[in-house]
Amino acid sequence: MYYYHLSKEHLQAAVGNEHSEIVPILTNLVVLHSMAKQTDSVFYYLDVAEQLQNKITQRPSRRMGLILTQRGVELYDVGRIEESYEATKKAIEIYRVAVGERHSELAFAYRNLTEILLTQNRLKEALISVQQATISNSRQLTDTTFFGSPEPDDWLNFLGQAKAQTLKAKVLWALA
Repeated sequence: MYYYHLSKEHLQAAVGNEHSEIVPILTNLVVLHSMAKQTDSVFYYLDVAEQLQNKITQRPSRRMGLILTQRGVELYDVGRIEESYEATKKAIEIYRVAVGERHSELAFAYRNLTEILLTQNRLKEALISVQQATISNSRQLTDTTFFGSPEPDDWLNFLGQAKAQTLKAKVLWALA
């Protein structure tokens, strides 16, 4: 408990001094604490990461998109669906400005939004969202070639497309 208290003090000092290198550490801590089901810590680290990122840059950034996407996932996992929806929509807006319309992280956020919309039984919106996920992926399946040794990004894009198609089938099944 004492170490945790010191960590909070150090993190607040980092925010005050605008140490940008701490943001990736915070996002890693979010993942670790999420796996350990330490919800309070997860949201604390997300709050500090968001606060620090806002101090570092006032314009939309990929890193802020990552923070908000993670916040949306965590909120969804604890059943705070409406808040998850808001965080995910905000992440999508930021990604669209920061990385453009065709990026695997934007596609990931759209897939998350699709899951949220499915949970809310907003099926027509879910179908639009999953179609955006497919379009947003940085490479379409037809553009991915696996000659020799595929790049890690090829595998991630292929996996993203597969997940989007699975979600699309889930939405279409629910609409039927």
